[in-house]
Amino acid sequence: MIILIIVAVLFAVILFLLLTPIVIELDTTRNLYEVRLTAIAKVFFIYEDAHFGIRMRILGFETSIFPRKRSEPKKEKAPKQGKRMKLSPQKAWHKGSAIARSFMVRQFYLNIDTDDYAMNALLYPVAAVLSKGSWQFRINFKGDVALHLKITNSMQRILRAYFF
Repeated sequence: MIILIIVAVLFAVILFLLLTPIVIELDTTRNLYEVRLTAIAKVFFIYEDAHFGIRMRILGFETSIFPRKRSEPKKEKAPKQGKRMKLSPQKAWHKGSAIARSFMVRQFYLNIDTDDYAMNALLYPVAAVLSKGSWQFRINFKGDVALHLKITNSMQRILRAYFF
């Protein structure tokens, strides 16, 4: 009976991890660059004090990592010669494109100014034609540049794209 409960709990956890959405969000107006595994983890890419860093929040615990340049290069070890699965370039391209197609763009907003009135005037009707639904393109003459991109996926869709 206890084994059945343990198996059921493990199955529920695996199912939860497979179906939990992965959200990639970029917003230049709020300086938000994050990868989020909903309800479990968030990874923020931040820029503070002239240093790039990573802030992670996993199950409520938060930590920050700011990589610095090292003065001494590390000694490189010779790579181990092991068995390696060979993947032809065609198969690698097929699998990579299948995984890329599994991502869904939920929101795309691009507001640009090229600082050239003639180019902005040419791009204005193109932006009007391309804008529909969750895809919004805007051309402005004020010098504003903004991008908001929200992409979602799940482990289940990634694994299905990779193996099938």
